[in-house]
Amino acid sequence: MEIYNGNPRHDSQNYTAEIYAGQNGLLKLSGSDCHHSVDVGRGGIAVNKRVSSTRELIAEQFYC
Repeated sequence: MEIYNGNPRHDSQNYTAEIYAGQNGLLKLSGSDCHHSVDVGRGGIAVNKRVSSTRELIAEQFYC
């Protein structure tokens, strides 16, 4: 579930989304949906090793 939306032009409710995801055991992700060039790079994830596929991403431990 997207728990971080970096768009500064609206109330993204990031905190509410993070709580919901945690309470429901959902994988927490950061959005990459940017509509203006100033939004590029506002979100992302950090992983402990190189991820080369969706399967590897799902198996990896990461933190938003």
